[in-house]
Parts: sequence; structure tokens; C-alpha cells
Amino acid sequence: MKYTIKYEGNNGVIDFNSAPYLLKNPEALFNFEISVNSTLNQLENREIIDCFYFGGKSVDLEIQILGKNKEQLIDQLDFYFNNDRELLSPSKLIVNDYYVYCYVIKSENRYFTKFRNFEVINYTFKFTSRWIKEDIIDFRRNDDIKNEMGLRYPMSYPFSYKAVKRELMINNENYASAKAKIIFYGPCVNPKITINDNIYSVEANLLENERIEIEPFEKTVIKYTATGNAIDMMNYRYKKQSVFTEIPTGTSLLVKDSEFSCRLILYYERGIPAWS
Repeated sequence: MKYTIKYEGNNGVIDFNSAPYLLKNPEALFNFEISVNSTLNQLENREIIDCFYFGGKSVDLEIQILGKNKEQLIDQLDFYFNNDRELLSPSKLIVNDYYVYCYVIKSENRYFTKFRNFEVINYTFKFTSRWIKEDIIDFRRNDDIKNEMGLRYPMSYPFSYKAVKRELMINNENYASAKAKIIFYGPCVNPKITINDNIYSVEANLLENERIEIEPFEKTVIKYTATGNAIDMMNYRYKKQSVFTEIPTGTSLLVKDSEFSCRLILYYERGIPAWS
């Protein structure tokens, strides 16, 4: 299996599959460890597992730098890594369809000035999330076509979209429930979808080129105007049920009317990226 590995920082993208930067130990990304909360039952000499949780993780990755301008190439890496930390904005480390948020917190060089055009540096990446894969489904306004093979939009999105009409059995393919980002597009009034009888709705009037994003990680509901202004809509969300309710594993019934377009993004979270 060939793995495409790259770093996506706040100042650009670095390909770790070929010179001048080559990841020498990609297998380190597939080592797994999870944190555990437990209670010791001394009477029965048993340890009872209360829960498992993500407690953060650090991974050492060896990056080979090869080129006549070795020092400048190393400085470029350091600029990217330092800038992410300065901004307190994590980068993404991407393996095929999966990504993890991270910072680089340590480096150790192996050869220093021994070779003019070659260096290997061990960078310690601090992961701040689990590995995530996005499953994106679009629902188009007044769409009367269901295409089982999906369709490609005439825009430069790197995804294949599914066209649906009013109802769809969506499928969470992960082994656990999935956080869901929901985007309502204008023009529409009080957009609403229902998934497994849970209502995701915002009381709002959206004009053309406006949208509302329900963001599950930050727990925010934001309206974006056509000019790019962001408006907090948290107080206008549907409150009898949580608009941040996760989507259970397996199939779920999604219901919407045809008066607006929306996008559903399911986030599949794992301890390591999929091997396949």
C-alpha cells in the first residue's frame, strides 16, 4: 500500500513523499495507544475499566532533507513549524484520506555539518486530535435526481458528491458515532433537517450567497454573509434537541424539504489512519 503523506501548515504544504523532504519512518504513524480511566477492585482483585479517551500523543518522525541548499530547506521547515506555534493554530498531517491536527515541538539533527547536501532530522509531532476522515454529502435545492454513482460539481472540489431528493438513508461507515458539520445555504428561511428524529435547525433568514455553519468541534453556530461577515447565531438554534448530536454508526434517515441546499460533513475519528 502506497501512502501519500504531506504537511499542511498555515504557510503552505510540504510533500513528505519525495525530495527535498522525505519521511523515512512512516510506520510510526500507525502505532496505536489509548488512555484509560479505571478503578481497582481490591476485594475481587480486578481492575474495572471506566472509559477510554484520547489523551494526546507525540510521534517522532525522521525527515530526510536532500538538496544543494540544505540549510535553506531546513530553515523553511523551521519557519513553517515555528509559525504554527506562534499563531497557536495547528497544522494538519495528512495520510491519504485521513488527517490529524498537530504541532512540531522538538527537533534533533543527526549529522549537522558532516554532509554538505544531506541531513536527517528527527521532529517530534504533538497530536492534538485523533485521526479524522471526512465524508461529505451535498443536498441541492429543488433536486429531482438521485444518482447512485454520485456526481461531480463543475467546481474544483476534490470530492464526489451525492445528489438526493428530500429523504436519504445516510451511512456512518465508522465503528463509532460521528460528529456532523451542517451547512445551510441561502436563500431560505428557518432551514431544518431531521436525522433519526433529531432536529438540526436555525431560526434565520438567509439571502443569496449567505450560509450558516453548525460546527461540532467548537460547538458554534455562525452565519456568514455574502460579504464574509460572521454573525453568532447560537441563540437562534433549535434548543429542544441538540444541534450537535452525533450521528450513530450504521444507517440513518435524513429528511429535508427541497427549498434550500445544505451540506453534511461526517467526521470519522480513529486512533490511527486506516491501513487500506
